[in-house]
Amino acid sequence: MEINKSSSSKGNAYEKLVSEIFEQLDFDVEILGQGSGRNPDAIIRHREENTAFLIDAKAYANGYSLGIDDRAIKEYINHYCPKLQIEGYKKIGFIIVSNSFKSNFDSFINEITWNTDIKRFILLSSEALLYLLAYKTKDGIPPATIIDALVSLGNPIESKNIIEEFDDF
Repeated sequence: MEINKSSSSKGNAYEKLVSEIFEQLDFDVEILGQGSGRNPDAIIRHREENTAFLIDAKAYANGYSLGIDDRAIKEYINHYCPKLQIEGYKKIGFIIVSNSFKSNFDSFINEITWNTDIKRFILLSSEALLYLLAYKTKDGIPPATIIDALVSLGNPIESKNIIEEFDDF
């Protein structure tokens, strides 16, 4: 008899995998994760670009939509942006990674980027993140180029966007 993993342990495994992929993309990754209070799952940094991103991984079978998390996201931003600025990071973004996104986040994203120090709010599909890793592995794409792609592509970033961006790299 197979025992189903709890949704909480699946969520933890997903968060860990997302963090590991960002490490393989050559970011410095600080895992905060569940069980450490109201924190994003991780903070990724790239010192050469003075860029950092708060990462929130959302493992939902039917896609992620905003709702109860929007207050928590604002808390993460208000708590961590000042600390990252003190560390010298000039460009701070927020990335939600999920298998898919159900709702339209435009008004929330506009509010966040207008009212906080977050420069770019990114919705990144899990598959797109894996494609980024594949192109990085195959073509040696540097983190600065990955950052440029993440901040320039429209939301949500899907695998097809990554393929279009890096297929001729």
